[in-house]
Amino acid sequence: HVESGQGLQVYDRQKDLLQMELKTRTNLISSAISASGQLIAASDAEGPKLYSVVRSGDGGGSVRVRRVRGFPPEDFVPPYSQCRGATQMRFTADERRLAVATTDGFVSIIDVSEWQAGKFATVRRHCHHRTTTSEVEADAGCSDVPTHPGEPRAQPPSAVDVRTIVGMAVSGSGLLVATYDTTGCVVVSHIENGASSALPPLAPQKEWPTALGFNARNQLVVPTNANHLHVWDADKGAFTKWSRAFGLGGIPRVYQHMQSCIAGVAVNPAEPDCVYVYAMNHITRVDLTQAPGPDTAVLNVHKRKQIEQEIIGKVIEEREASERRSERQLSKRKRKQHVAGRTSDAHMDVDSSVNGDAASVADSEDVSSVASEVAGRSKDWESTIVARLREAGINVAEPHNFRMTQRYQNLMYASFVDSDTMVVVERPWTDVASALPAAFHRHRFGS
Repeated sequence: HVESGQGLQVYDRQKDLLQMELKTRTNLISSAISASGQLIAASDAEGPKLYSVVRSGDGGGSVRVRRVRGFPPEDFVPPYSQCRGATQMRFTADERRLAVATTDGFVSIIDVSEWQAGKFATVRRHCHHRTTTSEVEADAGCSDVPTHPGEPRAQPPSAVDVRTIVGMAVSGSGLLVATYDTTGCVVVSHIENGASSALPPLAPQKEWPTALGFNARNQLVVPTNANHLHVWDADKGAFTKWSRAFGLGGIPRVYQHMQSCIAGVAVNPAEPDCVYVYAMNHITRVDLTQAPGPDTAVLNVHKRKQIEQEIIGKVIEEREASERRSERQLSKRKRKQHVAGRTSDAHMDVDSSVNGDAASVADSEDVSSVASEVAGRSKDWESTIVARLREAGINVAEPHNFRMTQRYQNLMYASFVDSDTMVVVERPWTDVASALPAAFHRHRFGS
C-alpha cells in the first residue's frame, strides 16, 4: 500500500547468496526449491539431481551446497523407460515428497523425508498422460511401483509424438498434484491414494492451459491461451459455479485482450477465495466468489485511482464555481430587496403598509427559494460523481473484481512467501539490452 510520491527508505542493493554452476552433459530443463530453501532439485535430459543447502556457522552469511547421494531412486521410472530427465518438479509444502514429471510422461512421487540418511523411495507413479493402448498395457505389466495409467484415449500418433508434461502444481495440503501436457490434457492426481482424473475439455474450441495453481480450498485454477480462467474443484470433481458462469464469458474485455498470456498463479494465505494471476506485464487479483464486473471496467488500480481523483477534483471545482455564482446571485437579490424596501418606505402611507408587509414576505420567500436551490444542487454533486465515474468505466455500485497492477514489466515470477507478503521477480529490458553484443552492422551516414 504505497501512495504515489511517497518517500521510501533506501536499502542496500541485494546480494546473491548462492550461484550454482552444475556439471551436466546437457542443458538444464527443470528445477525446484523447497519451501525452506534447504533442498534444491535440478534436472537435465539424463536425470534429476538433489542438493542440500546448509548455512555455515561462522555468521558470515555464506552457505554450503552438497549433492545428496542416492537420488533419484532407480525405480522412479519403469525399467523399460530410457527417459530419465524431468521436465517439471515440485516439492510439497512439508518437504517430505517431490513430484517429478519425466520426459516419458510419468509423474513419480518420491519420498525425500530421509534425505539426510540417503534413503529415497518411489511412492507411486501416475501414468495418466500415457494413455495409448500400448502404453497402458506396458504400464500395467510393471508391478514394482503402483501405477495408475487411466483409460486409453486412443490419441492420434501425431499427438503422442509431441506429448510432454509442461506444467505442474502441488496443492498447499501436499495431497494433490496437477499436470498438463502439450496436447492440452490436464490431470489431477491424489498423492496418497493414487487416484487420477483428467479434466473435461476446457472449451468447445481447443484451448491450451498456460499455468496451474491450487488455492486454499483445493480448487485448481487453470488459465488458458485465450485468457479464460477455469476453476476445477478437486474435492467435488467438477468445475465450480463461478467457472461455469464466467470461465468462458463475462470476463472484462481489458483482461481478456491482454497480449501476454498468464504465466503463473499465486495464492495469498490470508485470502482463501482469491488468486493472483500474473503475466509478463501485469498482476491481477481475482475474487472467485464475485462476479467479474462490467465488461468495460477500468481494471488497473493505479489508473482507476487517478481517474477517480481527476473526476472528483473536477466536480469539486465545478461545485465551488456554482456556489460562488449562487452566492453572487443571492447577494444581488438581497441588494435589490434592500433598495426596493427603502423606496417603499419613502412612499408608504397608511393603506400601503399592508402591501409593504406582503412584499417583504414575498422577498423573503424568494431568498429562501434560492437557498433551498443551492442546497439541492449540493445534494446532486454525489450523483454527478457517480454518473461520471460510470461513464469512465468505474461503477461504484458494484464490487471491483479483476484488480490489476501494471507497475512491473517483463515479470518472470510472483509468489507469496507469507500472508500479504509477495515476492516479485522482474527482468527489465534495459538489463537485457545491456548484455547484448554489439551490432553486427551499423549504417553510417555522411561518410
